[in-house]
Amino acid sequence: MKRLLLIISLCLQVILLIADPVHISSWNLEQDIEKLNSMNISIDSVNRNTGKIIAYIRNDDEFNSMLAAGLDAVKVPNLAKENAQNQNDSGDPNRAYYYSLTQYNTFMQETATAYPDICQLVHTGTSVQGRPLYFMKISDNVGVQENEPELRYVSSIH
Repeated sequence: MKRLLLIISLCLQVILLIADPVHISSWNLEQDIEKLNSMNISIDSVNRNTGKIIAYIRNDDEFNSMLAAGLDAVKVPNLAKENAQNQNDSGDPNRAYYYSLTQYNTFMQETATAYPDICQLVHTGTSVQGRPLYFMKISDNVGVQENEPELRYVSSIH
C-alpha cells in the first residue's frame, strides 16, 4: 500500500513539475475556450459566473501564444515547481524529495520488474516533448481484465 501511495504521489509531482498555471479573465468564455482548445492548452476549470479560466502551460512559447491570441492571461507562481527546484538545487541529498524525469521513469520500471504479479507498466505513447508516457496498472490479477472498481488518474486532473 505504501508503494502504491508513493507511485500516485510521484505521478502528481511529475505533472506539477511540467506545467505552470495561468489565470485568464474572459469577456467571451466560449470564444476563449475555443481558442485554448485549438492551441492544445490544458484547461483546468472555467467559472462562468466570474469569467475566469484556469489553464496550464508547458512553456513560455505557449504563454506568449495565448497573449498573441488576445487572451488576458496572467502566470501564477507554481509553488510546487519552485519548491522542487529549491529542494533539488540545495545540494543537500536529504532534501531531494522530487525525482527527476529519468529517476521517475527508472522508479516506474523497477517497480514493475520487482512486483510483476501485481504491477504492469504500460507505455501509452510519447508526449509532445518526446517524453515517454507511462501508466501503472496495479491489481491482484494484473494480467486479467476484471469486472471490479477501478481508479484512473487522468492528466487533466490538476
